[in-house]
Amino acid sequence: MGSTQLTQLASNVRVIDVATAPFLSADECAQVVDSCAPDAWYAGTRRAGTSADALAGRDPERFVDPSGKSRIEQPLPGGPSGQLAQRIAERVLAINEEVYGFRVVGFEEPSRILCYRGEHADHVHDHIDLGPLHPLRKLAFSVLLSDPADFEGGDLAFSEKVFPLARVQGTLTVFPSFLPHRVTRMASGSRYVIVGWVVGPTFV
Repeated sequence: MGSTQLTQLASNVRVIDVATAPFLSADECAQVVDSCAPDAWYAGTRRAGTSADALAGRDPERFVDPSGKSRIEQPLPGGPSGQLAQRIAERVLAINEEVYGFRVVGFEEPSRILCYRGEHADHVHDHIDLGPLHPLRKLAFSVLLSDPADFEGGDLAFSEKVFPLARVQGTLTVFPSFLPHRVTRMASGSRYVIVGWVVGPTFV
Protein backbone atom coordinates (compact mmCIF):
# COMPACT_ATOMS: atom_id res chain seq x y z
CA MET A 1 0.00 0.00 0.00
CA GLY A 2 1.42 3.38 -0.99
CA SER A 3 1.76 6.44 1.22
CA THR A 4 -1.12 8.19 -0.57
CA GLN A 5 -3.46 5.30 0.21
CA LEU A 6 -2.32 5.26 3.84
CA THR A 7 -3.10 8.95 4.31
CA GLN A 8 -6.61 8.34 3.02
CA LEU A 9 -7.36 5.76 5.70
CA ALA A 10 -9.52 6.93 8.59
CA SER A 11 -7.52 7.01 11.82
CA ASN A 12 -8.32 7.45 15.48
CA VAL A 13 -5.46 8.53 17.72
CA ARG A 14 -7.58 7.76 20.81
CA VAL A 15 -7.92 4.05 20.05
CA ILE A 16 -5.90 3.04 23.15
CA ASP A 17 -7.23 5.73 25.49
CA VAL A 18 -8.82 4.96 28.85
CA ALA A 19 -11.99 7.06 29.09
CA THR A 20 -13.75 8.11 32.29
CA ALA A 21 -16.95 9.94 33.16
CA PRO A 22 -18.84 10.73 36.39
CA PHE A 23 -21.74 8.30 36.50
CA LEU A 24 -23.28 7.43 39.91
CA SER A 25 -23.62 9.53 43.04
CA ALA A 26 -22.33 8.25 46.38
CA ASP A 27 -25.90 7.51 47.48
CA GLU A 28 -26.60 5.58 44.26
CA CYS A 29 -23.41 3.57 44.74
CA ALA A 30 -24.48 2.64 48.28
CA GLN A 31 -27.93 1.61 47.03
CA VAL A 32 -26.41 -0.72 44.44
CA VAL A 33 -24.16 -2.39 47.03
CA ASP A 34 -27.08 -2.74 49.45
CA SER A 35 -29.16 -4.40 46.71
CA CYS A 36 -26.66 -7.26 46.35
CA ALA A 37 -28.03 -10.59 47.59
CA PRO A 38 -25.89 -11.83 50.52
CA ASP A 39 -26.20 -15.46 49.43
CA ALA A 40 -25.50 -14.81 45.71
CA TRP A 41 -21.74 -14.29 45.93
CA TYR A 42 -19.49 -16.87 44.29
CA ALA A 43 -15.74 -17.15 43.77
CA GLY A 44 -14.31 -15.65 40.60
CA THR A 45 -13.04 -18.32 38.21
CA ARG A 46 -10.76 -18.66 35.20
CA ARG A 47 -10.81 -20.74 32.01
CA ALA A 48 -7.57 -21.71 30.27
CA GLY A 49 -8.86 -22.13 26.72
CA THR A 50 -7.03 -21.94 23.39
CA SER A 51 -8.07 -21.09 19.85
CA ALA A 52 -8.15 -24.84 19.15
CA ASP A 53 -10.70 -25.28 21.94
CA ALA A 54 -12.82 -22.49 20.49
CA LEU A 55 -12.69 -23.92 16.98
CA ALA A 56 -13.68 -27.34 18.28
CA GLY A 57 -16.56 -25.90 20.30
CA ARG A 58 -15.03 -27.02 23.58
CA ASP A 59 -15.88 -24.98 26.67
CA PRO A 60 -12.89 -25.34 29.02
CA GLU A 61 -13.71 -26.08 32.61
CA ARG A 62 -13.76 -23.16 34.98
CA PHE A 63 -11.41 -23.29 37.94
CA VAL A 64 -10.55 -21.16 40.95
CA ASP A 65 -7.02 -19.75 40.84
CA PRO A 66 -6.40 -17.51 43.86
CA SER A 67 -2.86 -16.79 42.71
CA GLY A 68 -4.11 -15.15 39.52
CA LYS A 69 -7.68 -14.04 40.26
CA SER A 70 -9.03 -13.70 43.77
CA ARG A 71 -12.43 -12.07 44.34
CA ILE A 72 -16.13 -12.84 44.73
CA GLU A 73 -18.86 -11.74 42.34
CA GLN A 74 -22.54 -11.87 41.46
CA PRO A 75 -24.77 -10.76 38.56
CA LEU A 76 -25.73 -7.10 38.41
CA PRO A 77 -28.95 -6.59 40.42
CA GLY A 78 -31.89 -6.06 38.11
CA GLY A 79 -30.30 -8.02 35.29
CA PRO A 80 -29.61 -6.81 31.74
CA SER A 81 -33.07 -5.27 31.34
CA GLY A 82 -32.95 -3.40 34.65
CA GLN A 83 -32.76 0.37 34.95
CA LEU A 84 -29.11 0.38 36.07
CA ALA A 85 -27.98 -1.85 33.19
CA GLN A 86 -29.83 0.36 30.73
CA ARG A 87 -28.22 3.50 32.14
CA ILE A 88 -24.79 1.92 31.87
CA ALA A 89 -25.45 0.80 28.30
CA GLU A 90 -26.54 4.26 27.21
CA ARG A 91 -23.46 5.97 28.67
CA VAL A 92 -20.93 3.36 27.52
CA LEU A 93 -22.28 3.42 23.97
CA ALA A 94 -22.09 7.21 23.97
CA ILE A 95 -18.43 7.04 25.07
CA ASN A 96 -17.74 4.57 22.27
CA GLU A 97 -19.17 7.04 19.78
CA GLU A 98 -17.23 9.96 21.29
CA VAL A 99 -13.86 8.23 21.75
CA TYR A 100 -13.39 4.90 19.98
CA GLY A 101 -15.84 4.49 17.12
CA PHE A 102 -15.69 0.70 17.35
CA ARG A 103 -18.31 -1.40 15.56
CA VAL A 104 -20.41 -2.85 18.38
CA VAL A 105 -23.70 -4.72 18.60
CA GLY A 106 -24.49 -5.05 22.30
CA PHE A 107 -23.32 -6.23 25.69
CA GLU A 108 -21.98 -9.52 26.98
CA GLU A 109 -24.40 -10.68 29.65
CA PRO A 110 -24.58 -10.56 32.49
CA SER A 111 -22.65 -7.57 33.81
CA ARG A 112 -21.39 -8.30 37.30
CA ILE A 113 -20.61 -6.76 40.64
CA LEU A 114 -17.22 -7.77 41.99
CA CYS A 115 -16.06 -7.57 45.58
CA TYR A 116 -12.34 -7.46 46.35
CA ARG A 117 -11.65 -8.17 50.03
CA GLY A 118 -8.72 -6.94 52.07
CA GLU A 119 -8.74 -9.93 54.42
CA HIS A 120 -8.18 -12.22 51.41
CA ALA A 121 -5.63 -9.95 49.68
CA ASP A 122 -7.85 -10.17 46.57
CA HIS A 123 -6.37 -9.11 43.24
CA VAL A 124 -6.24 -9.93 39.52
CA HIS A 125 -2.97 -10.44 37.66
CA ASP A 126 -2.09 -8.74 34.36
CA HIS A 127 -4.41 -9.85 31.58
CA ILE A 128 -6.44 -8.71 28.60
CA ASP A 129 -10.18 -9.22 28.22
CA LEU A 130 -9.93 -10.36 24.60
CA GLY A 131 -8.96 -13.87 23.51
CA PRO A 132 -10.04 -17.21 22.05
CA LEU A 133 -12.83 -17.61 24.60
CA HIS A 134 -14.00 -14.00 24.25
CA PRO A 135 -13.18 -12.95 20.66
CA LEU A 136 -16.08 -10.49 20.38
CA ARG A 137 -15.23 -8.27 23.35
CA LYS A 138 -14.47 -4.76 22.10
CA LEU A 139 -14.69 -2.58 25.21
CA ALA A 140 -14.48 -3.26 28.93
CA PHE A 141 -16.06 -1.00 31.52
CA SER A 142 -16.18 -0.63 35.28
CA VAL A 143 -17.94 1.57 37.84
CA LEU A 144 -16.37 1.95 41.28
CA LEU A 145 -19.08 1.67 43.95
CA SER A 146 -16.96 1.94 47.09
CA ASP A 147 -15.70 5.06 48.82
CA PRO A 148 -11.92 4.96 48.23
CA ALA A 149 -11.43 5.91 51.89
CA ASP A 150 -12.93 2.54 52.82
CA PHE A 151 -10.23 0.34 51.26
CA GLU A 152 -6.49 0.20 50.59
CA GLY A 153 -4.94 -1.38 47.53
CA GLY A 154 -7.30 -2.66 44.83
CA ASP A 155 -6.22 -0.14 42.21
CA LEU A 156 -6.92 -0.55 38.51
CA ALA A 157 -3.55 -0.42 36.74
CA PHE A 158 -2.50 -0.37 33.09
CA SER A 159 1.06 -1.34 32.10
CA GLU A 160 2.05 -1.38 35.77
CA LYS A 161 0.79 2.20 36.24
CA VAL A 162 -2.11 2.83 38.62
CA PHE A 163 -4.96 4.73 36.95
CA PRO A 164 -6.08 7.16 39.71
CA LEU A 165 -9.28 8.37 38.03
CA ALA A 166 -10.73 4.85 38.36
CA ARG A 167 -10.47 5.24 42.15
CA VAL A 168 -13.09 8.01 42.25
CA GLN A 169 -16.40 6.69 43.61
CA GLY A 170 -19.15 6.51 41.00
CA THR A 171 -16.76 6.94 38.06
CA LEU A 172 -17.36 4.97 34.87
CA THR A 173 -14.10 3.76 33.30
CA VAL A 174 -14.06 2.42 29.72
CA PHE A 175 -11.12 0.92 27.81
CA PRO A 176 -10.43 -1.32 24.80
CA SER A 177 -10.49 -5.03 25.61
CA PHE A 178 -6.96 -5.49 24.26
CA LEU A 179 -5.31 -3.23 26.87
CA PRO A 180 -3.32 -5.20 29.49
CA HIS A 181 -4.55 -4.35 32.97
CA ARG A 182 -4.73 -5.68 36.51
CA VAL A 183 -6.17 -4.98 39.95
CA THR A 184 -3.49 -4.54 42.60
CA ARG A 185 -3.58 -6.62 45.76
CA MET A 186 -6.04 -5.47 48.41
CA ALA A 187 -4.59 -4.47 51.77
CA SER A 188 -7.74 -3.69 53.77
CA GLY A 189 -11.46 -2.99 53.46
CA SER A 190 -13.74 -3.98 50.58
CA ARG A 191 -13.83 -2.69 47.02
CA TYR A 192 -17.13 -3.10 45.14
CA VAL A 193 -17.16 -2.48 41.39
CA ILE A 194 -19.48 -3.12 38.44
CA VAL A 195 -17.81 -4.65 35.38
CA GLY A 196 -18.98 -5.65 31.92
CA TRP A 197 -18.09 -5.80 28.23
CA VAL A 198 -19.35 -4.43 24.94
CA VAL A 199 -19.21 -6.88 22.04
CA GLY A 200 -19.04 -6.58 18.28
CA PRO A 201 -17.33 -8.03 15.20
CA THR A 202 -13.85 -9.39 15.92
CA PHE A 203 -11.04 -6.86 15.52
CA VAL A 204 -9.34 -7.23 12.12
